[in-house]
Amino acid sequence: MIFQDFEVRFFLVFSVQLIIVGIYSILAITLLRRNRNRLTYLLSTFFLLASLTFVLFSYYAYALAVYFITLGFSFLMLFMVNLLNNAISKPILLYVITYSAIALIGALFPGSFQYSASANWIPIWSLGYYIFINLLFAIAIVFPQIILSFKIHNKLKDMILKKNFYKLFLGIFLDFAIIYATAYYNAFIDNEIFRAVWSVLTFFAIPSAGILIYLGIRNNLD
Repeated sequence: MIFQDFEVRFFLVFSVQLIIVGIYSILAITLLRRNRNRLTYLLSTFFLLASLTFVLFSYYAYALAVYFITLGFSFLMLFMVNLLNNAISKPILLYVITYSAIALIGALFPGSFQYSASANWIPIWSLGYYIFINLLFAIAIVFPQIILSFKIHNKLKDMILKKNFYKLFLGIFLDFAIIYATAYYNAFIDNEIFRAVWSVLTFFAIPSAGILIYLGIRNNLD
């Protein structure tokens, strides 16, 4: 994001965003140090792609940033599938590859993002891309995650495990809320009140989501 005021730009890009990058990177490293198996590889990949997203935002590579965060959620879904079945089938992998390809085409499609001097060169999502990413994310990620969450919840019998997984589910769906709020933030720049409030909330919501996901699964990765 480009700001006319250098001090504001410096604070947001090189301070707050890098703090989020640091938190998610630490979560990924902590997972891999705790254990190295398919579950930790999948979840740590999600955390690392989320970190990469903020690095790319810092360097104004918006299309790639949006793609990598949508790609990251496919690894989160693979993590949930493996958590439920202890395996990942070829149809699931094909599903994720197809979703990732469609997301990439959408992010790189001409006109998905608009730039203008009147908006300080902040990327504005076109209405078409806003609708596209909302529908794609809902159909390909959110609805399957809801189904997986219910299946995992019903499979668990131990109350302590259920309490831990409530944290996992809360973190995942907080991430979903962040995605939709951020999409609205980038598509409707005239809503100044929402943009001001969300600019503050996002830097609390994003770390909280990641930490909740980690706390919900940390004792079940061995």
